[in-house]
This record gives sequence, structure tokens and C-alpha cells, in this order.
Amino acid sequence: MITVRQLDPAKRYQVKSMDGKVVASLSGQALQTTGFAVTLLGLYSGELFEISAN
Repeated sequence: MITVRQLDPAKRYQVKSMDGKVVASLSGQALQTTGFAVTLLGLYSGELFEISAN
């Protein structure tokens, strides 16, 4: 699980992958505590996400 700090707990945020797909739409509180799941398929693979407030 990926968590994100320094968000406004009362706002809602959208997490998008770089191809524009919405990965998650959560409150700041949920992103800070629960987070969102990421599956990496290779040993040295990675992924980049854009997080924006709604």
C-alpha cells in the first residue's frame, strides 16, 4: 500500500496513473492512513502517479 502525507484530511483526491486512468478516489484522511494498492511486476519496475484535489 502507498500512503501520502501532508494532505488535507477533509478534501477528496484523485490518483491517476500516467496513462490517465483513475487508480483511486479517496479522502485525504484515507490516503494518509490506508493508502492505495500498487502492483509492480518486475524486480526493478516502478510507476508514477499524479495526485490532485477534486
